[in-house]
Amino acid sequence: ILYFQKHIFKRYSLVGIMQFCLSMTVIRWLIVFLLPSNILALFIAQSLHAFSFALFHSASIFYLFDKYKNKQLAQYFYLGISFGLGSFLGASLSGILYGKWLF
Repeated sequence: ILYFQKHIFKRYSLVGIMQFCLSMTVIRWLIVFLLPSNILALFIAQSLHAFSFALFHSASIFYLFDKYKNKQLAQYFYLGISFGLGSFLGASLSGILYGKWLF
């Protein structure tokens, strides 16, 4: 997904991508609920999770980069809200360590 995201975002709207991710998540949870002992079904459910997570994450970052002028601060905020304090501190530390080479 991360490799093809440029082409996906040119073709589809952000709202459509988010709705698609949400529907894939619903399908994934239904598969896990209905077939908890089927290994193939669980593998498919995990594949859907990887696909929808990568697409949702890319869409979120794309939205923030499009809307906010201070891109580093917007990404710090996104990481802090979506992934928690550990990711927020890791992103902040990488910003301090890498500084001008980050973007």
